[in-house]
Amino acid sequence: MAEEYCPLLGTEYPSMRGADGSIAPYASGPGYVLSNRLATTVFVQDVPRTALMMPYGSSSEDANVGKMVLHASRAHNISVSFLVGVH
Repeated sequence: MAEEYCPLLGTEYPSMRGADGSIAPYASGPGYVLSNRLATTVFVQDVPRTALMMPYGSSSEDANVGKMVLHASRAHNISVSFLVGVH
């Protein structure tokens, strides 16, 4: 996962917490890049969990993607790196 600004921990604002209280680090900025493997895992293999994110989602789209990425990295053993200032 690469992004323009520093990655956040998910604890900076209460609105970053999911409805279930979950938190996850995430990228914040104008965009981010997911590897093919990570994107396929989140949006194809884990589509039921991704589509039904209400139990763990928040009002922050960036924070929600962070939760999806954290789940994919743990459940599917995918290494995730936050790269700052990649253009």
